[in-house]
Amino acid sequence: MVDPGREARRRLATWVGLTCALVVVAASGCGTGPSRTAFQRETDVYTAVLRAALAQGPTSATRALVFVAPIEGGNPLPLEVQAGLIAKLSKQAEMRFVDHPAQAIDTGSVGRPVLGSGILFDLGTVPAAGTVFAVTVERYRTAADQVTLRFSVRAITGGWTADIVADQPSASGG
Repeated sequence: MVDPGREARRRLATWVGLTCALVVVAASGCGTGPSRTAFQRETDVYTAVLRAALAQGPTSATRALVFVAPIEGGNPLPLEVQAGLIAKLSKQAEMRFVDHPAQAIDTGSVGRPVLGSGILFDLGTVPAAGTVFAVTVERYRTAADQVTLRFSVRAITGGWTADIVADQPSASGG
């Protein structure tokens, strides 16, 4: 004869075990991809770099239209990083993200300006570790106004700071 209480306990134990396993898998993100901390690091570093780059340019009463692309050969920024940049830079810039720099350039206009009189920043990669490192950024306004910027980035209490250490005219972009 089958004990109905024993069968109920077995089912309950199975259900609890499966539920716990699903919670662990969901919390770990199945073990793939960067962690939230990695996205936060990248977001914070790019925020410091873009603030420093925007401070260098001409000022205006309105927010700058800023296009962001990966530097040539790089991967598009993760959506988590894009969302973080929009949130952190919303007072300074209207952010738009493209997978390729050419998507932000008006190739039909004389001088090949950035769409909407904006600025295009092609961002170099952020190292996964370290508290002091360099990040390269290519700034493009028109075919005649392109500069490669090199930033010294370092961790400070509560975030990151970026300083331009070199800038040189660039023939790349778009």
